Amino acid sequence: MTIPAITETDASKKVRQVLQNVDKTVTDNKTETDASIAAKKFGAWDHTTYSAGNNYQAATDGFVVFNCGPSSSTVDIAGFTDNTTTPAKQVAGAYASHSGAPKEATLTFPVKKDDYWKVEITTGVTINLGWMPIG
Repeated sequence: MTIPAITETDASKKVRQVLQNVDKTVTDNKTETDASIAAKKFGAWDHTTYSAGNNYQAATDGFVVFNCGPSSSTVDIAGFTDNTTTPAKQVAGAYASHSGAPKEATLTFPVKKDDYWKVEITTGVTINLGWMPIG
């Protein structure tokens, strides 16, 4: 018995081409995704002189990191961010009631690139306000 030669038909050629294109697209997308993820590392701390009550615009995605104290007063802080120059959307808050021991408060919240942010505090305590960029 003779086995007939297998030849590639036009339909099977098209299927092979489609599969090759799909494989290339998946590989290209994975490479782009890997590069995008690698670019999203934390940058260097920015401890520029930030002040509570002032509005700042984020040059990158990142986190506001705030701590204050110790204080013998009640500590009440709030973090705001949105896309207006005077952010009004409160996204974080901390409160420490004075009961004899010095109080400290910490607040961390994310901010999107080009959005604005500010931290407000109700007491006059020593503060440390920093920016941790991503990318």
